Amino acid sequence: MPYKKLLCIAFAAVFLSSPLLAQNVEPSRLLHVTGRGEISLPTVYTEIRLGVDRHAKTAGEAHREAAKESDRLVRFLKSKKVMDLQTTGISLQPIYDSSKLSSASEVGIREYRAVNTVVFRVKTEDAGTVIDGAVKEGASRIDRLTFLPELAELEKARKEALRRAVSDAKTQAETVLSVLNLSIKEIVQIHVDESGSGPILQTEMRMVQTPVVGGNATVTARVTLQVKY
Repeated sequence: MPYKKLLCIAFAAVFLSSPLLAQNVEPSRLLHVTGRGEISLPTVYTEIRLGVDRHAKTAGEAHREAAKESDRLVRFLKSKKVMDLQTTGISLQPIYDSSKLSSASEVGIREYRAVNTVVFRVKTEDAGTVIDGAVKEGASRIDRLTFLPELAELEKARKEALRRAVSDAKTQAETVLSVLNLSIKEIVQIHVDESGSGPILQTEMRMVQTPVVGGNATVTARVTLQVKY
């Protein structure tokens, strides 16, 4: 290759890689903003988690007693036509006497504990009556009450929360950039984070009718935008 051509190629390579030229290339200018949308809506259902807790001297006896009471409890709940009834736990475990702990089999065991739990859903106005009836029919533990909205209303609230979150993020970006005499060129990246929460009520067993009052559920959405300006 002629000497002049080699010289021209070398000069072009040095010129293209020079710091002066690199400074003229405008780097991407990005702004990150996170918008938040929140919707509160009334609840109409109560999800109830309760069960049977029995203690006995032998494992078999504890298991049989729990099974017998659980069967009576489930039959009662079915008679009340509760929704989405399902078993959530069956456990059997020894209870040790700390004063007699030993490595020998059975030594140190004071008794056995059997726990069977179920979860179901009812209209909130029926929750107190169902709970009281369940206690009379063998339930000896009430673990949790969760208030839930109508499914269709929950979906509407989710979409509205997303709209509000996007609008909030866009408004933030426009506000910041307008102060600096800049504007949005394009949205480079979008990240969506949704969550929902409702009140959880712990209740104690009573022989009189248990009052249950539902609260509001809150649906929250967060949208993060990566904006090029």
